[in-house]
Amino acid sequence: MCEVSTSHASNARTVLRLFYEDCAEDPRSAFDNLGTMVCWARRGTYGDPHDFEDPEAFLRAHHRDSIVLPINIYEHGLIALSTRSFTGRVPGYHDIFDCALLGFIYVPKERIREEYGWTRITPARRHQIEEYLEGEIREYQDYLNGHVFAYQVVRVTKCPQCGQDEEEILDSCGGFYGADPERSGIRDAIGEDLWSQLEDTDVAPAA
Repeated sequence: MCEVSTSHASNARTVLRLFYEDCAEDPRSAFDNLGTMVCWARRGTYGDPHDFEDPEAFLRAHHRDSIVLPINIYEHGLIALSTRSFTGRVPGYHDIFDCALLGFIYVPKERIREEYGWTRITPARRHQIEEYLEGEIREYQDYLNGHVFAYQVVRVTKCPQCGQDEEEILDSCGGFYGADPERSGIRDAIGEDLWSQLEDTDVAPAA
């Protein structure tokens, strides 16, 4: 947990506390995602439920009518997911034993037209959808690695009689995926008034 204090009065301060979520929700089942993840893992279960026997069966069914991105996995301690192959991007023999094609994330073009009201999916629009799907992959990676955070904003005052600290929770929220406060939405949730006082402070949570 990390605490950052900002002074409001001689006997009071506001403390920002960031900490790991104990019971983070799996974004693949908790949220209404645009993409569907179909995965075939050597170890564990990933992605969304599906009935495709193997990647070849999936591609035969969806390579024409959907926008499809590969999901590559590098598992060595933490889990890294990417639409790019990890081969040649990781140390030595790791690319043989720890890297693989995990599966695909896809969205049918018909659903895109319905969701966005588009009649045509231009190259620019396709790029927009691909970026959105990559965001879903990053969010899932954060979940798999336990990088889901919550925060509290607490007003701490010192009791004039006993001198002990007394705390009042002013704001709290959880379910932020990712260690980057801007990408995860923590900064927006906290608000610029408080955040402007934290710009020179490391607010990354500690394990």
